[in-house]
Order: sequence, then C-alpha cells, then structure tokens
Amino acid sequence: MSETRKSNAGITASETVDLRDTRKSNAGVTVNETAGVRDTRMSDAGVTVNETASMRQTRKYNTGVTVNNAADAGGTTVIAYKAELMRKAIHACSLSIPVIYFFISRELALSILTPLALFALAVDLTRYYHKPTAELFYKGFKWMLRSHELDENAKRLNGATNVLIAAALCVFIFPKLIFITAFTILIVSDSMAALIGRQWGRHKFFTKSLEGSLAFFLSAVAVVLIAATLQYATDEYGIAAQGYKIWIGIAGAALGTVVEALPWKVDDNLSIPFSVGATMWLLYSVSM
Repeated sequence: MSETRKSNAGITASETVDLRDTRKSNAGVTVNETAGVRDTRMSDAGVTVNETASMRQTRKYNTGVTVNNAADAGGTTVIAYKAELMRKAIHACSLSIPVIYFFISRELALSILTPLALFALAVDLTRYYHKPTAELFYKGFKWMLRSHELDENAKRLNGATNVLIAAALCVFIFPKLIFITAFTILIVSDSMAALIGRQWGRHKFFTKSLEGSLAFFLSAVAVVLIAATLQYATDEYGIAAQGYKIWIGIAGAALGTVVEALPWKVDDNLSIPFSVGATMWLLYSVSM
C-alpha cells in the first residue's frame, strides 16, 4: 500500500510537473501569440501608415494631374494664381513698348529693341547649356516660369524673350499704327484673358475658357477704339489718309481671340501680335 501510495504520489507529482510545464508552455504560446498579435498590429499599423503616406502622395499626384489637365494643349501648364498675377504685372510693363514707339521713329525703335531681343535670346538659350547661368536665372525667375519654359529637352524660350522678339519683328514688318494696335492687344487682352479665365472660367472654348476669351475680345475691341483716336498722329502706308477702319481692327481682334484659344505650340506672345497685325495689314491692303 505504501509503495502504491508512493507510486501514485510520484505519478501525481509528475502530472503536476507536466501540468506546470504545460501551463508554462501554454503561457509561452500565449505570450508568443500576444507578441505575434502585437507584431501583426504593428505591421498592420505600418501598412496603414504606408498606405496613408501613399494616399497622400497619390492625392498630391492627382492634384498635379488636375493642374496639368488645366494646361492648354500647347504644353503651357497652369501656375499658381499669385505667380500668374506677378507674371502679368511684368507683362504689363511691356505696354511701354507701343507707348514709346508712338513717339519715336522705326529706326530708333529697332536700334533699341533688336539688341534687347538678342541679349534676352542669348541668356535664355545659355541657361540650358551653362549651369552657373541657369542657377542665377532660376534663382530669380523659376517661381513664375511655366513647365514648358523649364523643359531641358524642348529648350523653349520664356515669355519675356518671346515678347522682345515679337516686338522687334513686328516693328520691322508692320506699319506703326497696326503695330501699336496688335501689340497692345497682346499685352492687355492676353492678360485679361488669363486672369479672368483663371478666376471665373467655367465654360470651355477650344483649349481655354469662354469667359477668358470673351474678356480677351472685349478688351481688344477697347484697344481698337482707343487706337482709332491716334490715326492722324501717325501715318504710314496711307492708313491715316484712308482713315483707320474700326471694323478691320475688330476683325483682327476676333482672329486674335481665336488664335489665343487654339492649341498652338507657338507661344502666344508671338502668335497673337502676328495674327492680329497680319489680318489688319492684309485687310487694309485689300481695301485700299
């Protein structure tokens, strides 16, 4: 009996040890499982964080796509409205070109505009090939340049350079009164179209907004009406002699409105004054 009791006690002790080991083992499993759950949670949290970061990047990317989709087909990407305001304020300074030209001769105007255009062209092209020039240039102007003006592959000129080139060429080609009309339309109407279209444009007109294009046309007509008061102050090619025909100016303004809205790859600073000037010059030539 005592042996049996000892044996049973040994078995009980062994079972107790086994139970303790089992509990420890289960506790270990539980701890491991708990740690595993924590790791999984941490992993899931990491995935969630990564997904959130990814979503943020996606939103930023989608925002960029939205902005890029607002660009016209000529590759001109929309910039911040504040930058657009500053860009147009600088653009408005170009109004000094037709104003000054009104009081001076073509020869003097060309002697001023040609060197300025060549200098701007040289700097604009050099920035693509000379790093110090690029760093200096972008330090001052990068914030208001459009994406196509920063494209290292396309190497397109910026708006200011195109304005000076257009001014020099248009002074050389067109009679003074036509130049004053066409170039003033570029400065005034293009700015009005951009600012009105960006702020209130809702309806599409070709690649631009109907509201912006309407602002372009109405301001261009206003320029034509003002230019009509200057017809006897300057006379080239008999325009003043036969009278400044307002309808010709309005026809030029209408074509300029369409040209500004079409998906041209030619910069507006070139296409607008040339289209308006050529239309007016052609119609004056036919009507003489």
